[in-house]
Amino acid sequence: MFRVPKGSAIRTLAPSYPAVGVGRSGQVWVDENGMPSVPGLFAGGEVVAGPSLVVTAIRDGKKAAAGIERYLTARGMA
Repeated sequence: MFRVPKGSAIRTLAPSYPAVGVGRSGQVWVDENGMPSVPGLFAGGEVVAGPSLVVTAIRDGKKAAAGIERYLTARGMA
């Protein structure tokens, strides 16, 4: 497991984690839980959808939070 400092963007990590799929415009590809191809890493908001409305970022954050909960629960960490 690794920690991302508060306020950091996943785009800064993508070159360090080549397994993270990134589209042509720089958005990170995630599954239905908000997790890219690196287990335990989650992304949402503009990093995933590109510039958009705040409500879209909030929705993505809620979706990622639910995915994080499922991920941690499945591993006995929640």
